[in-house]
Amino acid sequence: MNRVAYALDADSYAYGGRAEVWANDKLRIGLTGQSEKTATDDQQTVGVDLLWQHSDRTWVEAEIARSDGPGIGNFTSNDGGLTGTRNPGEEGSGNAYRFAVQADLQEAGLQAPGLVGGYFERREAGFTSLDYAIQSTETLWGLYGEADLSTRFQFQFYADLYQNDAGREYNEIGVQGEHLLSERSALSFGVEYLDTDEGSGTSTGTGSRTDVALRYDRTVSDRLSWNVFGQVTASRSGTVEANNRAGLGGKVQLNKNLALEGQVSDGNLGVGAQALITYDDQSGKSTYFGYSLDPNPTSFNPGFNNTGDGRFVAGSQQKISDNTSVYVENGYDVFDTQRTMTGTYGVDYTHTEFTQYSAVFEVGLIDDPVGGDFRRRALSLGYAYDNKRTAAEGRLEYRHERGVDGNGSRDSDTILFSSSLRHKLSDSRRLLASIDTVDTDAENPALTDTKFAELSFGYAYRPIYHDRLNVLLRYRFVYDEYGQVITDGASTDVRGPLQHSHIFSLDAEYDLNRQWSIGGKIGYRYSETAPVGTNDFTRNNALLLVANTRFHVTHKWDLLAEARLLEAEQAETSDAGMLFAVYRHVGDNAKLGLGYNMTTFSDDLADLTYDDGGFFVNLIAKF
Repeated sequence: MNRVAYALDADSYAYGGRAEVWANDKLRIGLTGQSEKTATDDQQTVGVDLLWQHSDRTWVEAEIARSDGPGIGNFTSNDGGLTGTRNPGEEGSGNAYRFAVQADLQEAGLQAPGLVGGYFERREAGFTSLDYAIQSTETLWGLYGEADLSTRFQFQFYADLYQNDAGREYNEIGVQGEHLLSERSALSFGVEYLDTDEGSGTSTGTGSRTDVALRYDRTVSDRLSWNVFGQVTASRSGTVEANNRAGLGGKVQLNKNLALEGQVSDGNLGVGAQALITYDDQSGKSTYFGYSLDPNPTSFNPGFNNTGDGRFVAGSQQKISDNTSVYVENGYDVFDTQRTMTGTYGVDYTHTEFTQYSAVFEVGLIDDPVGGDFRRRALSLGYAYDNKRTAAEGRLEYRHERGVDGNGSRDSDTILFSSSLRHKLSDSRRLLASIDTVDTDAENPALTDTKFAELSFGYAYRPIYHDRLNVLLRYRFVYDEYGQVITDGASTDVRGPLQHSHIFSLDAEYDLNRQWSIGGKIGYRYSETAPVGTNDFTRNNALLLVANTRFHVTHKWDLLAEARLLEAEQAETSDAGMLFAVYRHVGDNAKLGLGYNMTTFSDDLADLTYDDGGFFVNLIAKF
């Protein structure tokens, strides 16, 4: 049975854009929009904003946005997608408003240098964007300012207030100032008032607190400076903890290469510390190390909770010789649900003018109560070669992960290999090759083993004395026993068929004149495929025919019209349709296109999902 189908509907697509126009030298108008269509529902977001800018320090901004739809969910993973958590979006409709203003005091006619500003934001329940998923209407507003009241005294103030309809509140108001006692000493003070409700999601509690702080800074010499500070809670109410604290800090320039600075304090909320040491030998080696421990991790941030257990960062890079450099970097991050510690060690070696080797070793520990703790060790080896005729590069990586979660072991071993080759036979002919492989072996049956490989060989022909013709002959082997992932807007992803495919293709394009080009593609897939989760492979051969024409509007813009036909041998079906697109050239080696595909298939015979109908964005690299 033969069937010809002209597909006009798309299962899912997303598009968006932003436009700005300056009405005059000071007023800018902006419009932003995004639309996403999925198999289950649609999501739209649109916003308009205004900017009046007198100078870099004096301006006014206003913005309004609205969203409508099921919201934008997200997927988080600590191991490259082997395991993870999917979080749905907040369904509904809502508006968001923002207004901000800032003015330079001297530009406003005052004598004292400084500035003053403020902001107001309101996000209604149901408003969703890539940054927000609002469950309860929330309001934020604030004021800030600073002024040099004299050559020796600088004054600052701030106020940040937050509340939502669920009764959560977090408000901070403060003033601070600095007075230069002499060229080498300064005295600073600060007063802060905190009013909070424990529903804000922090551990501050419910009630209020007023803190008073004093700090003295002394510069002993060009190499040494120190400071001492203290603060007391003058009053408090409710369950808010007192925040009495005292500490000292300093900076030492040990020599022209080495500097050490740090601070340590103690108080009701625990020990706090900061330390940083830097070294630069001025001859190719730099080293740094730092640590920060925040004793008060409750600083307001509605979307992120920090446990405040501290963070280490250390790194160094050294050029051993004209050919070799080594580097190391270690990091330790602590968040409310997971602790991550990683170490990376590497070496780059330039063997000759054309050849470079690299090696990187990484060790890590992820403390994740949600997905399960695990340790990671990874080794990566790289090679690169490039001369006037041949360019080759490759990388081999091994990852060893061990840990447990609520469902048992999450042990896994992964081997990845990637390489490419480009060889110039002549000015008109090129050989192209690449190979990419991934092999993941997971001990827990709940995790999915991954085996994927793609091998490609190509021959490109473009005669330099008759450069109207471009030809690419290509062979690909695709071994995919995981399946192409399809995001359909639901709470879980859908995986496409498994495949073992041999794909042959011939692409050609010919310039009739400066404006018109014609081209086409013939492709054949000899393959066997199976539904995901099974081993029932059956033959699934297909023939692809493509014919197109391009019109070069200018030297930067192209219009494309394309006819496609896909013949599936075993299914005995024929799918045909049209594709239209407009392309913009970006530099000499890329072009970006926007178009509409009236079929459900792509011109990639390894794509078995048939979900490519509708609008699309395409980026093409050229050589």
